[in-house]
Amino acid sequence: HGERMLATLGLNDGDVEQYYIGVPAGDRCPVLRKLSLSSWYFEPEDVGPVTVLQWTPDGSALAVGWQKRGLAVWSVSGCRLMWTLPQIGGTLPTPSSSQLNTDGLFHPMENGVRSICWGPEAFFLWAAPRRYPHSKENYHFVEFEFSKNSAICGAGQSEASKLSMVTHDRLMYISCSDKQISQESLDWQHVLIPHDYIWRNWPPKQVAINDDSSYAAIAGTTGVAICNLRTRRWHTF
Repeated sequence: HGERMLATLGLNDGDVEQYYIGVPAGDRCPVLRKLSLSSWYFEPEDVGPVTVLQWTPDGSALAVGWQKRGLAVWSVSGCRLMWTLPQIGGTLPTPSSSQLNTDGLFHPMENGVRSICWGPEAFFLWAAPRRYPHSKENYHFVEFEFSKNSAICGAGQSEASKLSMVTHDRLMYISCSDKQISQESLDWQHVLIPHDYIWRNWPPKQVAINDDSSYAAIAGTTGVAICNLRTRRWHTF
């Protein structure tokens, strides 16, 4: 990824290595980090070599697909955000077990990943699975939907913006009446973006919430929509 000065390589053992390339000419590029599934007890023979790598348009996340099975998304700092196969303690599916599900998918990407593509603003990831030789299944793709922290969708954000998320069609924020964040007081609120605004200006690009979480502003390709979060009434400009 050019803006972050990173060169990302998928290896035959299933690992992904990221090199920092912002070094003087002739110097060795250091390995910045390694993304591996070994911490989740997956061996190279479980997933096979890396077949596809795709950064989000803003370089904040990396999607990785493997030849045998599995698709994962990692943050630019190396945190695993999403994984399609069972977690620790789960049973790794086998090709024969895929018939247990009527739609032929025991777990998404259980047969490996053929290609992937991020949508605008990385709200969607589209992935095409690999097919077994001589398979009679039709070609298809799987759509994964993502939300983004509002703090990365605009500059000069308030503390309230850091406790909110935005998807392709809605704003989600935490409402805390006593101003103290605790496990008991967390309450996610969902506010749909007005259809009349978003269908003309999709996707959402900028989000901001004021300090007391009473108003939110969302901007798409043009204009802005402002919501009174207490009354849930929108005004578009």
